[in-house]
Amino acid sequence: MGNSTYNTSNYGNGYVNEIVKTKESADSIVTLLAAKQHLVIDETFILDDQLLLDKIDVARSIAEDDCGRDLVETENVLEFVDFNGNAWEINESPYVSIESLVGVDENGSNELVLNTDYKVVKKNSFFVILFPECKKYQTLTATFNTGYSSETLPATIRQAILVLIADMYDVERSSTTSGLNFRDNKTYQRLIQRHIVWRK
Repeated sequence: MGNSTYNTSNYGNGYVNEIVKTKESADSIVTLLAAKQHLVIDETFILDDQLLLDKIDVARSIAEDDCGRDLVETENVLEFVDFNGNAWEINESPYVSIESLVGVDENGSNELVLNTDYKVVKKNSFFVILFPECKKYQTLTATFNTGYSSETLPATIRQAILVLIADMYDVERSSTTSGLNFRDNKTYQRLIQRHIVWRK
C-alpha cells in the first residue's frame, strides 16, 4: 500500500451471510468447438452437442471445487451483518471488480459507498476492502465480480477441464482406472494443482 494510512487490524465484529453467486455458462471458457477438437470429433457432428455441453459444465464445476475459486465470470452478492471495522477480507477469487458497496446505517438509511471512499487490495486467494477509518453498519452488502474470461483463463486450467471432459465422454478410452473417479487422473491433478487455493 506504500504510504497508505489504512489500518487492516480491525476486520469487523459481525458475521457474513451465505454468498449468492450468478455464473456465466461454462462454454464461455471452454467452447463446444474446443471440446470437439480435443476429442477429435468432426465439428459438423451435432448429435452429441448437448451431451458435450453438459459435460463441459460438470467438468467446470469439478475444477472449480478443486481449485476453490471461480473459473467462469461470476457475480457475487455478500452481506456482512453488524459490520464495525475498517477492513473486510473476502475469501473469493480471482477478484475482478466491485460493482457496488451499500451500507445500512444505525438509522436504517441506505448509503452507497463511493469507490473513492475505499481501496481494494487484491491477493491470490482473497481480496480486502479497506476504509480510511472505522465504519459501522447494520449491514454492508458487496456486489462484486470474480472469475476468468476466455482470454484470461490460464491455459493449464483450460487443459485440465478438457482432460475431464474427455474422461467423461469417452469412458472406454478414459485415462482413469476403472472404479476410480475422474479426479484421480494424474494429468488432471498435475494441471490443476498449481491453481488450488489452500485455506487455513
